[in-house]
Amino acid sequence: MYQDDLRGHIVRLWEDNQAVVHIIRNKTSCSLPALTSELHAFLQLLESLHITLLPKYISSELTPADEFLRLTNRDGACSPRSRACCSAR
Repeated sequence: MYQDDLRGHIVRLWEDNQAVVHIIRNKTSCSLPALTSELHAFLQLLESLHITLLPKYISSELTPADEFLRLTNRDGACSPRSRACCSAR
């Protein structure tokens, strides 16, 4: 889908899962052999497109994509922060 846009570029992957970062960096998963074969296929695709993938760990609290999840409490109710944010609009 985005192959032509990404071809020949460096792609920074900000990931909040340390295991994922470790698996990508080490190009293997000792505990999940099936995952290793999928990872190798993915890495071959990146290589064929001359894409350099640079995974970097970022804590969940700093992940912008998870902002919505932080707006609710564990029971699904809006947190005080999200109520204040929404009522200010």
